[in-house]
Amino acid sequence: MSLHKPQPSMRQLLLIPAAMLLVVYPLAACNATPQVTILQTPTASYSPTVRPISPINAAQHAFDTRVALRLEQKATNIASTPSRQPHNTITPRPTPTLSFGLEGCSNGARLEPLLISCWRGIVNGEVISLASGRQSDYYDRSRSQGVIVVSYGPYIDMSSPATEVYSTPLRLGGMRILSMKDTQFNLTPYDPWDIQTPVGSPTPPIAFVFDLATRQWVNPAPNPTEHGKIYDQSLEDDPIGKMLYCVNYWRGSLDQRLGVYAGHINSDPAQGLILVRESIVENEEPKYRFTDYQTPTQIGALRIISEVGGYLTLRAADGSLLYFDLATRQWVSSTSVATSTPYLTPTPEAPLPSDEVYKRENSYAGTATRIAQLTHVPTWPPGHPRIYPTILPKTPFSPIATRVAGVGKIVESGHVGDLSTVHGVFANQWRAEVAEQNIHAYAGIKSLTDGLDRGVVVIRVFDRNRIVIEIASYETPQRRGVVKVVDAVDQRLTLRAEDGTLFYFDIPTRQWVSPPSLP
Repeated sequence: MSLHKPQPSMRQLLLIPAAMLLVVYPLAACNATPQVTILQTPTASYSPTVRPISPINAAQHAFDTRVALRLEQKATNIASTPSRQPHNTITPRPTPTLSFGLEGCSNGARLEPLLISCWRGIVNGEVISLASGRQSDYYDRSRSQGVIVVSYGPYIDMSSPATEVYSTPLRLGGMRILSMKDTQFNLTPYDPWDIQTPVGSPTPPIAFVFDLATRQWVNPAPNPTEHGKIYDQSLEDDPIGKMLYCVNYWRGSLDQRLGVYAGHINSDPAQGLILVRESIVENEEPKYRFTDYQTPTQIGALRIISEVGGYLTLRAADGSLLYFDLATRQWVSSTSVATSTPYLTPTPEAPLPSDEVYKRENSYAGTATRIAQLTHVPTWPPGHPRIYPTILPKTPFSPIATRVAGVGKIVESGHVGDLSTVHGVFANQWRAEVAEQNIHAYAGIKSLTDGLDRGVVVIRVFDRNRIVIEIASYETPQRRGVVKVVDAVDQRLTLRAEDGTLFYFDIPTRQWVSPPSLP
């Protein structure tokens, strides 16, 4: 039995209004007044029924309510929370401290100049960086054009349009900063072997002087000699039609005014040459006469280092010394040349102590010194001319060990100049001159992390103009660590690894070969 009350049908609902009012018009007489009687018909009562909400709709309604309340609570919390300052959790790093003065250089792309020595300082309240070196291989295949780079700021920035590059007046190769005074920088040709020379080696000559204030090359102060002066550069044209590549020159006066230019023949860098310029009068007109004198052997360019008694002392590119007699215009031996460095007896700056001081000091010394005669000995007898002993020049000394091996020699040095460390780190090298080419074989180990136990030989070949024409790397057949050149037969190298393993490399074929068969 159903608990719900039966609902009226749609037909019944439509008929209810019509049945509610019933108008009855009775027949009446003419004089009769019509009467209207309203009959009320009983109607069925209606009450709406509330349908229950399904469980799914109830859950969705409750979820929407909770979301709305949560969003409203979150907005209220954000609005009521005071603003906070951002907190930096990164620990600040220390600010680098710039060093001023001469320092090392770091090089960038290969298209940029090769920097050898750098300087940083403050000029007119502004930090200036200056570097010396040479032009890149891309712009100067001969590697002979020296440069000076001036950059505004604490670093050399070749990408900055304000960076200035100045080329040296003469092509003497890469330049390094030797010293500076005020705003003038003294430059000398860079030789990587100079860092191997002993402590007592002479100071390198000044080739160029660059004035940072005026951005100009200025003449260095000449070195005085007995009868003239040595000038360490020549900014003038070569004396006779570019025949001589001039390194430096001497000017002085003996029985007449003379000028001597030293260097090498332009067409043959191995042939040293000097030009002697004499002042003459021809047809009552003063003129110059030039006479050239070549070195007896091909030992490279010459540089004048001193002049004593009319004898010039010159140093060749290979380090050997030569002597030239200006009076006879001949090359002479070293035995007939006096040295320019006299021996001087040291003289104390302060006066000698008195006899009482000597006696007091000797009283503490012992019986052996108490009987000494306390007499003052002069440094030279007065009234007699002082004769200085001569010291003959010595053969240049180099601490780098070398020995002949095959057609070349082994150099016990891992210094390879401007060769990038990408090719490896080297222990020693083998050098030879074959068919007008200089062949260098560097032995060592790969520098990359995946090749730290892989030996390597790098071959670099130069032509007669010192231009690199080949660079190639050859890894050892086995991973035995760093290798060194220990011997050579003709052009076949013998290399020993760290564990004693021997490898054999043939230079002409550029291949690792089997060991030679025993007789």
